[in-house]
Formats: sequence, C-alpha cells, structure tokens
Amino acid sequence: MSKSRFRVKRYKHGKYKFLVRGKVLGRWRRRYFVTEAEAIAFSEQQNASAQQAKDDASSTQGKGARKVKELRFPWFAVRPQPERSGSPRDFSKLDFPTYAGPRIKRYLGDSWCMHLPFAYDLMRELAPKVFVELGVKQGESYFSFCQSAAENKINVQCYGVDSWLGDIQTGNLDPEMRQEVADYNLQYSSFSGLKRMLFAEAVKDFPDATIDLLHIDGTHTYADVKTDFESWLPKLSLNGIVLFHDVMVRGHGFGVWKLWKEITREHDSFLFEFGCGLGVWKRETVAPSDSAFIRRLLGADKTAIRDIHEHYANAAAALALWPSLQRLWGAESQLAQFKTEAEEKTQKVVHFQREAEEKAKHVAQLQREAEEKTQQVVHFQREAEEKARHVAQVQHEAEEKTQQVVHFQREAEEKTKHAAQLQRDLEETSRQVARLQRDLKEKSSLVAHFHRQHDQILLDRLQGLIRDSERMNNAR
Repeated sequence: MSKSRFRVKRYKHGKYKFLVRGKVLGRWRRRYFVTEAEAIAFSEQQNASAQQAKDDASSTQGKGARKVKELRFPWFAVRPQPERSGSPRDFSKLDFPTYAGPRIKRYLGDSWCMHLPFAYDLMRELAPKVFVELGVKQGESYFSFCQSAAENKINVQCYGVDSWLGDIQTGNLDPEMRQEVADYNLQYSSFSGLKRMLFAEAVKDFPDATIDLLHIDGTHTYADVKTDFESWLPKLSLNGIVLFHDVMVRGHGFGVWKLWKEITREHDSFLFEFGCGLGVWKRETVAPSDSAFIRRLLGADKTAIRDIHEHYANAAAALALWPSLQRLWGAESQLAQFKTEAEEKTQKVVHFQREAEEKAKHVAQLQREAEEKTQQVVHFQREAEEKARHVAQVQHEAEEKTQQVVHFQREAEEKTKHAAQLQRDLEETSRQVARLQRDLKEKSSLVAHFHRQHDQILLDRLQGLIRDSERMNNAR
C-alpha cells in the first residue's frame, strides 16, 4: 500500500487546532482545520483522489493519452486531470463535500452565496491594496472579502459604498440593516470602512488608478451599471479587476449581460455561469506579471473552465451544507468522547460500588453506635428533666427572693428618705442651737455689763452714803 501523501498533525493556534500537510509536485501544501474530524476527512479525500489519479494515469499509458495541464485551486485536489470525454464524473467514492476550506462567517444564503468560496480565494491570491464594493446591502459578499483579508493577513484597505435606501429592483431596505452591517464591520474596522453615499458621490474620494479590485453590484439596469462602470473605470489600477454580479440574469430590467457582452475580449474575462452569473473582468490582458491564480483563471481552456465551474459550484453547495456537516462531525466526535467517558465512568462505578460496600459496613457500625448513643440520650433527657424541675424550683425561690429584695429596697429607700429628713432636721437644729448660743453669749455679755454698771452704781451710792455720814458726823 502506498504511503499517504496528506497527513493530519496537531497545530497550536487560537482558532485552528489541526493541519493537513502533504508534498505535491515538490511543494508542501497545508490546510488548517478547527476539528480533527474535518482534517481526517480532508486528508482521506485528498489521498483517495491522488490514488485515483495515479490509477487513471497508469490505465491511459500506451493508449495515446496526452499530457494534461495541472490546475490548482484552494481546497481542490492537486493532481493531473485526465482527458475528459464528456462522460459523467464518478462520484461513487465521494463521501464528503469537496469544499474543505474555512467556513464563510457571513453566510446568508442570498444571491451571492454561490460565489463566496471564489471571493475568499480571489482576495487571498490577488492580494489587492485597495478593494471597493459598490452595493453592500447586507454585506454577504463584502464581508467574505474582508474575512479572507483578515485570515490571510492581506495588507488591503476595503471600502463598502451603499446608500442603504434600496433601488427599483430591491425595493426599500430595512432601516435597521445599515446599523446591523455597521456593527458587524467593527471586527474589520482596522482596514474596512463603510461609505453611506451614492456611487457618484463616493467616486470623488478615490484617486485615479488606485483601486485593484472593484465589485459592481448596484442597480442592475443597463444604463445604471454602464454609468457605474464608466465613472469608476479611471479609478482602476493598470492590472485592476472588476467583478460584475447577475451577468446571467435577463428580464425584469436587468442589463448587466448586455454591458458584459460589450466589454469582454479574449484573455481578459471569465464568467461563472451559475449563481446568477459572476463576471471577472481585467482592465488589461493577462501578462506574465499577473498572479498565477489570475493567469490560470483568465487563460483557461474549455476543459479547465469546466473544471473551475465544477470546483466552485461544488464548493458553494458544500458550503451551504457546512452547518449540517459540522453537526455530523461534531456528533461523531461527541460519540467517541461519550464512549471514552462511559468507560471511565464504568470504572468509577466499580470503584464507587466497592466504596459503597465499605461504607455500608461503616454505616452498620455507625447505626449500632447510634443506638447506644440513643439510649444515652434518653438517660440524658431524664436527667435533663430532673434538672429542669430543679431549675424551676430554684427559679421560683429566686423570684420570691427577688420580691423580698424589692421589698427591702423599697424599705431602704423609705429609710434613706427618712434619714435624709432627720439629717436635714438635725442640721436645722444645729443651726438653731448655734443661734441660741450666739444669743446667750450676747445676753451673758449684757448681763455682765449690767452687773458691772449695777455694782458701780451701788458702790457710788455707798460711797455717797459714807460721805454723807461723815459729813453728818462732822456736823455733830
């Protein structure tokens, strides 16, 4: 058995966790995936395609088989293409959609959805410096270009021009649409700007020969699309690319097909006939200086054109199936995870059963101890009841003593009041005694003075009597 050309490896990245790596024609090819299931499916598909190509090449040797030109496109099996005879392709070995690229985030299923994989590739391979889209509407196409620029680190300035008022073909647009688009654009605001104005007003904001990629998707009448094309053509760089949508639509006033017929020439255009038609037009004819992607696209022969159509039509269809496919892969991944978890849980159950048996024995022991403690509790309850009765008796005695204390306190308060009154009476008596003592002292002093005066008077009288007696005696 031959060695696999594409192998799955783990990849450390903020978004992508796996990569598929293989060497084709001397060059390493890599694709990045979020889940392992996606990576495995892609690697198996690529290896199966390579083996089928090898088998086809072996079967055609010696039968005049011609050498075919290699055609490379992202997510497309890189292998020599066998000469086609017009017979239907064998899809018996196709187990998954051929689209294995990144999921377009802004997928709305609108009229542009069939060209989103090509838009992503074109931005990455062309790497324009300036990209302008005329007619953003909900931004399904515009934000696919922005997503590719961000994820592939393209140094580009993107501008979306729209009035968000609608036209004769779309009708009036929901007023909230512009705000929703503006909010979504915030994640790309470092290189993307939205211009709310008419195309004729916005064209003045861009110098001549500066736009590398121009997408015209405004009003689709012949007069309007021709006016948009002619007014913006001077702004296109020398090797600039213009995209026209709805080229295949005729009737209902659509006239892009008529302008496309007027301007296209050999080796300067490519028309995707599905998805309402997407025209890729180059200002100048293809030159060696153009990217390999553009040279292969605009220089494709009938067989290559059919291959390109088949690849991108399948890619767009697979992109529409992406959500359900992711759910399928997610379910398979979850199933494997559930099986692993089930085995782990089975082992845990056995372990838990053993622990449960040990714990059951422990519980039986605890129950016996609990019964013993229950008996102790009953005994303690009885003791507690007796102590409660004793406490009630003590409380009753304490209440009586409290009442006695209250009575004694009242008596003490009354005696204290009486003692205070006696104290006041004693103080008043003491003051009266002091006053009486002062009065007695004063009266004693008066009595002593009176006695002194009285004695003096008596003495003076006695002395007078004596003198009178002497005089009388002398008189005799």
